Amino acid sequence: VVRLEEEEGEPEERLTEKEAKALRKQVRDLKRRKKEAEGEERKGLKKQIAALEARLEAYNAWKEKEEAWEAGFQNVTKDGGVRFKTSKAGTGFRPEQWATVELHLTGKVRGGAEFHTSRSSYPLKFIVGEGRVIRGLEEGVKALRVGERATLLVAPEYGYGSEGREPEEGEEGGVVPPDSHLQYDVELVAYEARPEMMRSRTEVETDKLREVREERGGPAGDVGKLDAVEEEEEE
Repeated sequence: VVRLEEEEGEPEERLTEKEAKALRKQVRDLKRRKKEAEGEERKGLKKQIAALEARLEAYNAWKEKEEAWEAGFQNVTKDGGVRFKTSKAGTGFRPEQWATVELHLTGKVRGGAEFHTSRSSYPLKFIVGEGRVIRGLEEGVKALRVGERATLLVAPEYGYGSEGREPEEGEEGGVVPPDSHLQYDVELVAYEARPEMMRSRTEVETDKLREVREERGGPAGDVGKLDAVEEEEEE
């Protein structure tokens, strides 16, 4: 059962899709039994069916509302495991791999409790790609510009997975149950581009080729691989 916060602020139990599917089967089975039942047994089955159908109706209404809310999100990853929706625009470029970022965030289990926030202290600082935070945050921050605030939706495989999170003594943050879908309110406060020493040879080659093309004033196809350019320069 998933617990979701209602508009009034009171948590209410909701079914998971797996549980809803099981209830639909249970309703079908009860209806078949009701056809053959009589008297008090028939009345009892009718009452059970009505109760289950009411739960399913509430689940369907919630799911429709949830899907409408999620419609405004954009995929960060191709598989949709990380999605985002901007609430406040930012400026400048987006961080790339190995950039050092400072990120304010508040994370909670979707439909559940908040397990971490940086809003009462300093922004979370980490290097993108270093693996010190979950993949969902590393992928999500690359979609943001400085000053941008957004909501991130993170699937379990990009979060804490099947193991969940059980903080050790003295460690910040709360418990995250296994296979939890996460929701983050994030804001990119600042970032520093990755150091030159962490750039790949391919990227360095690309930049040098671009410089050569600009010097020669020719189209991109006029210059071959960097090795050929370097040999030409040596001659």
